[in-house]
Amino acid sequence: MAPWYRSAEARVPSAPDGQGRPGWEGEGTHGYTHSVTAVTRPLARLLSPRQYERSSAYNRQLLRHLGGVVLDVGCGAFHRKFPLPHGVRYYGLDISPRTTHVRGDGHRLPFADRSVDWVLLVAVLEHVEDPRRVLAETMRVLKPGGRVYVAVPFLQMEHAREDYWRWTGQGLPRLLCDAGLTILEGGANGGPFVAVDYLLWHTLRQAWARRQWDVLLPAALLKVLAQPLSRLDRAVGDPAFATSFHYLAGRTQGHDAGSTDLR
Repeated sequence: MAPWYRSAEARVPSAPDGQGRPGWEGEGTHGYTHSVTAVTRPLARLLSPRQYERSSAYNRQLLRHLGGVVLDVGCGAFHRKFPLPHGVRYYGLDISPRTTHVRGDGHRLPFADRSVDWVLLVAVLEHVEDPRRVLAETMRVLKPGGRVYVAVPFLQMEHAREDYWRWTGQGLPRLLCDAGLTILEGGANGGPFVAVDYLLWHTLRQAWARRQWDVLLPAALLKVLAQPLSRLDRAVGDPAFATSFHYLAGRTQGHDAGSTDLR
């Protein structure tokens, strides 16, 4: 029987046991960002932005029915980032040679048509050269009745060498609709004080790493003020001040479930 994946570079492990780490790298108050290394962990936990907490809440809410074959596009070196139910077959794909599951490109997914129940595109679309093509490939490998979880930044700093795109609360739904997806759940994560608190947090990290003491002190003072204000922010779902958007989507009724291979 032919494998449901296809690639000379694909390195597919045995199915995980479903007992992976509970959540993203740095789950809890850290959301889906990398572990903080510039400051001590206790201080990092104390100053961690509310944005991360709400991202984690969206993850738990929108992935509560996660099951079947799960493809995590752009997983990096961190496999099993999510709380996986028993029996889930999780495959993390990344273009980086550090990847622990399948090495591949989201523009040309090394998986067969209609072979995946869930596709996770978390903090990925902003880093690819052609988001529409990645979504077309997502639709090609997605089974009828499958689900796609998309999370992208908005009011965030440029955070990688390849960081090309930002979408508004109107732009991302349009992008997904054009790809043949219908949004089922989700929304904005942010708010004016949440956004300010988040940006100050990363200003602190950068200033500490670069030893920019003239920036570090005033940023720290502002962060002390912004942190409690972010807890009082009631506009956390306002797309105008969103730090990120999180959507669960399914195939639009009547959309062709066949191959959309653009190669």
